[in-house]
Amino acid sequence: MQTHLHFSYEWHLAATPAAVWQVLTRLDAWPLWWSAVTDVEQVSVGNERGEGAVLLSLWKGWLSRPVAVEMRTLVAEENILLVTKSSGAMQGLGRWELTEIPVGVRVRYTGKVSLTPFLQWFYPVLKPFMYAHYQHTMRTGAEGLARQLGVELIDCQEVAYEIS
Repeated sequence: MQTHLHFSYEWHLAATPAAVWQVLTRLDAWPLWWSAVTDVEQVSVGNERGEGAVLLSLWKGWLSRPVAVEMRTLVAEENILLVTKSSGAMQGLGRWELTEIPVGVRVRYTGKVSLTPFLQWFYPVLKPFMYAHYQHTMRTGAEGLARQLGVELIDCQEVAYEIS
């Protein structure tokens, strides 16, 4: 039976959805602002909205060597929604939703990934480390995005984290 990890995080930034969109949709530039992403290589270009684009990314973790993740853009609704499908070391879907709020923008990331057989087997032991790694990765992403935009990170919080 396949095990899935569901998680959601919200970043509140003193920025506009358009400003966040410009940085967020340049996946090839993520290593410039997100320390967990060490390299991104464009494999194929998508349509004029970026849908269909495929990128190979390298993510570093605390306890493991860097892992390669292929990301394909499925949906790109300007300033509103970015949906990607990942394969490789992490398989699943990621959804970035941008919502304008009175003090800036709320960026909500929701992910659902399948755990590898190794992680499924060792999850009971690795759970606290995986959770801490997830927290760190999302926090550094929020801080890096705010720094890249030159704006204040108002809040960064977990919305959901569960395994099924």
